[in-house]
Amino acid sequence: MSLLPLSSLLQGVHLFFCLFVLFILLYFPREMQERFDKVEPELTRIFKGEVTCWRREEFLKGGKARANLKYNVGFASLKEAEVGQLTNLLTSAFCADGKKLRYYSFVMDVLLAEAIIRISAERRGVTYEEAEWQMANPTVSASAQKKLEKTLNKGKLTNSQREDVERRMGLLPSEGAGSL
Repeated sequence: MSLLPLSSLLQGVHLFFCLFVLFILLYFPREMQERFDKVEPELTRIFKGEVTCWRREEFLKGGKARANLKYNVGFASLKEAEVGQLTNLLTSAFCADGKKLRYYSFVMDVLLAEAIIRISAERRGVTYEEAEWQMANPTVSASAQKKLEKTLNKGKLTNSQREDVERRMGLLPSEGAGSL
């Protein structure tokens, strides 16, 4: 049994790498790159502290305030693959070398949410505030609504589970919504 020469092995690795890069370029639409390019200057200003942003302020407080930021990121109108691509774009822009890896947490907890909101606002033709509200209060799709209705109709839920399902369906106000 003979082993492949090192040069043949390297050629195989090089071919695999080239095919992988080609796959990535073809798989991910350029739309996300273009949208990211539009919001990157504002994200850079947030990163540098030139623009105030409540997420940045919470991150800088540290502790519980910083930890709670992880729960304030939703996909809004973006698909999971788009969020993955956006994450890659953000880490490439703000964590490009080993020295910048310390900013990874800031990028994921602050800039990812800010980018999603800005891109969603542009896509939907709404304001930043409306897009942020939509991200924090997602609507339930028609198919998910049917599944929730089936769950409700089975009658095997505790009161708190039933309230949670009804809240998701929009039949009850969201938790924390005050009444007059």
